[in-house]
Amino acid sequence: MRTDQGLNRKNDELCLLCELKNSLRSGDIWVKGSRQFKDFEDYLIPAPAFGEVSKTGTIPLSVNTDGEAYLKERTTLLEEQLALVNGLALANNLPDALITEAGLKMTPLDAAVPPAAQDLIDRTAALLPHIKITELLLEVDASTVSGARGAVVFELTPQPGFRRLGVWPCGWLWRRRRG
Repeated sequence: MRTDQGLNRKNDELCLLCELKNSLRSGDIWVKGSRQFKDFEDYLIPAPAFGEVSKTGTIPLSVNTDGEAYLKERTTLLEEQLALVNGLALANNLPDALITEAGLKMTPLDAAVPPAAQDLIDRTAALLPHIKITELLLEVDASTVSGARGAVVFELTPQPGFRRLGVWPCGWLWRRRRG
């Protein structure tokens, strides 16, 4: 972020770290070798192993792998739960909810964040400048990569000489290939 005194790296770094944290939490990016922030693909059974266990019918899952049987089990469970909720509604015993002529009225949920933590969150958020991550990346791009402007591009379609880095709300993030 630019100020009258020049580039404010502390704000840029803080914003970048906040966005990095959010991307790690959402799984949009991952850390190789990490247990907490590993790639989604690492959770899946490798394709050759899956092909082998699917042929033998010994898929190591705790759910029924027969689609028809699974749907029948889930439909039965759904009907049982709907009957339970219907009985509670008729007896006016739904927890934190009331059904009237006007419709369903639910008790609002309490905040899950302790007040002291919420105060800290609010004060920290007030310190951060409100900028878009795309603007931050373009600004960082302009001041890095040996000053080569245009090394990072946001486009919906690939550009010649660029490689895809990721997906952003405004489109694909592309980085100019070096060398």
